[in-house]
Amino acid sequence: MTNEELVKEIQLGHDVQSNIATLWEQVEKFIYMILLPFKENYKQEYEDLVQESYFALLDAVKGYEADKGCKFTTYLSYWIKQKAISYIHTYGRVKRISEYMQARINKYKALLSSTETVPTDREIMMKLGIDKRQYDTMLRTIHEMDTISLDKKIDGKDNSSMDISEIIGDGKDLAADVTDSLTLSQIWWYVDELDERRKQVIIERYKENKTQETISHEFGVSRNRIADLEKEALKQLRRKDRVKYLAKEFGYDCSLAYSGSVGAFNRKGSCVERVAIKHLELSERYNKAMNKINELDSLIESMRTWDGTRTYQNDSFNDSEQKGTY
Repeated sequence: MTNEELVKEIQLGHDVQSNIATLWEQVEKFIYMILLPFKENYKQEYEDLVQESYFALLDAVKGYEADKGCKFTTYLSYWIKQKAISYIHTYGRVKRISEYMQARINKYKALLSSTETVPTDREIMMKLGIDKRQYDTMLRTIHEMDTISLDKKIDGKDNSSMDISEIIGDGKDLAADVTDSLTLSQIWWYVDELDERRKQVIIERYKENKTQETISHEFGVSRNRIADLEKEALKQLRRKDRVKYLAKEFGYDCSLAYSGSVGAFNRKGSCVERVAIKHLELSERYNKAMNKINELDSLIESMRTWDGTRTYQNDSFNDSEQKGTY
């Protein structure tokens, strides 16, 4: 079957898993071709981009309309580029750094992962054997690694290149919000599975509504350190299969991009990360509302008890009056 015929079968619900697998095999080389410009510039992210392309395929199947006269691969290429740019915008590395700096950063990250509590800046400098200037340079480099410029050129075939801003598109708002029916407590199950440091940062950021600056003062570390921990935690949540399912289930799949521009979609972050953050933001509001409801229930129950006692007393008084009359 052609790509278009397979898509139609999938949309009709016919042998979905098998047809999706067949469709993937048929377009796999095409996907690698679309990702080729990214492979050279973002080697470390390439495997993740291939994985993102699978979700792009699912979104393309969902939204494809054959009567528009467009080949499926043409439509699919849009989704692949969107997914790739969204992922790189959130997680990609732009700056090329020296080997010694990369080694130092690796030691820094290994140190953070090996400790139960958050070490202070001074403790980190002592462990790494560096001074304050070298430490600040390392943190600045990490920050720059996490930043992607929209003017960044991605090299393509035949010495051609494209701006990321050209792929992203215009800046209209993305109309997307969470429904009131979310299972708000589920996301916290996965937060509890994070290590103590990252869990604490997520709780203080999204449950207690604290700024990174405030948390950094509490922990005795720089704001960049807190930003790193928060980003790592969200990335871990993003990779949870169950969180991916929730993102899809509650309308945070990438098909939401149809209601706005690709640029707006990218600025919101990855679809799975958005559902994680939104769950975290709404969870506290949900808990507060439930507490209010419980308080009202207790008050109503107290009023009923008081009213029942009063009614019983009045009935007893009326009986006495009637007996006295007779």
